[in-house]
Amino acid sequence: PESIEIWTQLGELNLSCNELKNLPHDGVKYLTNLTNLNVSGNALEYLPRSIGWLKKMKILNVEENY
Repeated sequence: PESIEIWTQLGELNLSCNELKNLPHDGVKYLTNLTNLNVSGNALEYLPRSIGWLKKMKILNVEENY
């Protein structure tokens, strides 16, 4: 789908303070150009394994997840 092409072009994504409990494995794997991901201030207990596929990631902010 066209929407997946847009995801692959993202360089930065701020999902902070959204009360997220998890990140979908299927969504993360398409963020191939992501360099900065902010998921601080949510309720994440773990990150999906697919986060390791993001080879261009330089900044991952996961602070204050309860």
